[in-house]
Amino acid sequence: MTKLEMAAWDALDNAQEKAIRRADGRSACSVESADQWCERAGADRAIDILLGGFGPLNGQNAKGIELQTLMWSGTADAKLVVSKRELLTDLPSPTWIARDGDMLYAVLENTSEVASLRIVRNDKGGNDAGYCCNDEHYDNGQACGEYGDAKPRAAGLSRDGQHGDGRGGNVRDRHVRLEQTSRVRVQGDGPTHAAVAIDDEGHRHLIVANYGDGSLCVHRLDEQGRILPGNQLLQGEGHGPLPAQDGPHAHWVLPLPDGRVLTTDLGADRIYVHRWEHGALRRSGEVRLAPGTGPRDMHLMPTNGRGWRVAVVNEWGCSVTVLAGGETMPSVGPSAAPQPQPQPNESGALDRLLGNDGVQAVQTTSLGGDDIDQAASLAYVPFELLGGKMRSDRDSGHGSAVRIGRSAQPDDSARRDDAVLPESNVHRNTAVQKDGDSHCGENVRMDERLTDGCGIVYIGLRGSDRVVALSWDGERFARLADPGVKDWRGRGTACGGSRPRQLVAWGTLLLAADEASNNLAAFDLSGTFEPRLIAQLEADSPTVILQI
Repeated sequence: MTKLEMAAWDALDNAQEKAIRRADGRSACSVESADQWCERAGADRAIDILLGGFGPLNGQNAKGIELQTLMWSGTADAKLVVSKRELLTDLPSPTWIARDGDMLYAVLENTSEVASLRIVRNDKGGNDAGYCCNDEHYDNGQACGEYGDAKPRAAGLSRDGQHGDGRGGNVRDRHVRLEQTSRVRVQGDGPTHAAVAIDDEGHRHLIVANYGDGSLCVHRLDEQGRILPGNQLLQGEGHGPLPAQDGPHAHWVLPLPDGRVLTTDLGADRIYVHRWEHGALRRSGEVRLAPGTGPRDMHLMPTNGRGWRVAVVNEWGCSVTVLAGGETMPSVGPSAAPQPQPQPNESGALDRLLGNDGVQAVQTTSLGGDDIDQAASLAYVPFELLGGKMRSDRDSGHGSAVRIGRSAQPDDSARRDDAVLPESNVHRNTAVQKDGDSHCGENVRMDERLTDGCGIVYIGLRGSDRVVALSWDGERFARLADPGVKDWRGRGTACGGSRPRQLVAWGTLLLAADEASNNLAAFDLSGTFEPRLIAQLEADSPTVILQI
């Protein structure tokens, strides 16, 4: 065992004791093991997560990629504790981790490198097994749990009463290790995000977004998933009106179900569209947002069957933009149809952008950010987890309920969405009109026919350190209440720390990676979807959470 691993295990003893007291409200002199706590608290769920973040090269605390095993009770009095904490690799500043089957791809932001690692799990008997997720979103480079329909695969008690993983083993007896298979320097400067995509010839590639110079670097993966030297570099261009937008800053890569690839440029207020042509990535279009918007993260959303929808979290605009496409898209590849001409969008305005390759911004919704805020990350939880309805505010003693999504929309003509933001509106809080989908009135239950693809999204605001919630109806977002309303549906909920960098949800458990306060905040969503803080767990400058 290395010195770093020994230090991690020493830290676990203190962290575990603190977490148990924090979750249980017990006195400092009352200490018990995680197994004892789980048995007494009725913990019936367990999940393994990997954490990465900024390390000493950035003046922060992450030591590499860390494993934590979380156990919690799904009861009305939900509690959570860390039962295991272990440093798996001391790679420097792994600020993003992408997964493709049993392979991980770590972005090493401070050294301008990317690394590939194979996941190997050993059960108590010493058997090795690659751990492969069957969630369809892994093919799109999405972290499992980014969508609320992803179910924890290590859940429940085994027949013999052990806290099992669904495969007959004991969570605390399992051992996870990472085998590094490659480490490559990227072309470009300051890699911040990466995703695996499959080209039109069936080959896998790791596409890396470089924040420093705004470029995209494309690396072919060999048959074992190892990263080969970069063979393509796509340069960025442009800038925005804010000091942080002094040049192009590529930030996110999202492969689409139809084979195209979207990327965001936070510095130039652009979303680029790409297509594969004979194994090479070609830029085929762009969507420009209002100056000062700063598109950051992208998340493929569940829909009601009308093509795909992508939610774009806008860092500087403190808003979320919905991109639409896929209903009548041309085939992907070199024989694609010519670029479409401008057509009226859902708000009645002409799309003033040529060459967007069929991708349009159809809605932008304000998050009610303060002047100090930057928006980051999004986690989705489907309504179906709670029977397709939310408990009314009247039931909880807060007055009349807030109508949710399209099922509560009395008149579509009331919409006032800015599908494409005016060029003149730069200020982050005035650039977006208040979304017309938010209405107050009598209690409205979700129609069961509308629950497919419907749910709640949670978005982080760094600065005021809040988590804001919106409803999603399979096509559009809606506010749950006016941003001035001082509860979780309006202004939002405290993030349980400082600088929420990533949010992920598994079932009704929501985790926030609070980078500046060195902790994970765990929220229980059961009952009403209101985030209820149940634990604050020690973590070193976390920026990414990934279930394995």
